Amino acid sequence: MRERVASAVRSRVIDPVLLSLRQGATPKSIAVSMSAGTVIGVFPVLGLSTVLCLVLVVALRLNLVAIQAANWLVYPLQIVLILPFIQLGQRLFGRTPVTLSPEQLQVAFELSWLQAIAGFWNLMLSGVLAWGVTAVPAGVILYHVIVLALRWANVGVLAGRDKS
Repeated sequence: MRERVASAVRSRVIDPVLLSLRQGATPKSIAVSMSAGTVIGVFPVLGLSTVLCLVLVVALRLNLVAIQAANWLVYPLQIVLILPFIQLGQRLFGRTPVTLSPEQLQVAFELSWLQAIAGFWNLMLSGVLAWGVTAVPAGVILYHVIVLALRWANVGVLAGRDKS
């Protein structure tokens, strides 16, 4: 299982990003796209992250490969972070945090996706607002970390050492 995950990450994230670097993209341009893809990838409303990434690609001329690679990579985090974002949002806006289990959320969405959204829209709004508060600082930190990692990786790409 570990080998399959490593292989998937290599083929869907690392190889496409290294190819972009080989084709002339700068570490900074890739880092902007990857940090945006990561931050948007954990947006606490399922189904919107890919659309939001595509909007940013068009509006800001970001690297499509890098933003989607990061978005794909953090998808499991998106699911895991929905409830913490909701709880943070409830606290930030002075509401009593709602106790909601992942199982309750799953059952509600399995029964009726539209009814679940209608029933949970206040909670989802709290999650989106909490995400909005944390997105910019997280994006800035990620950008700097990714620039450093890509500069290191770019040395290997230029020297032909990116093959394992």
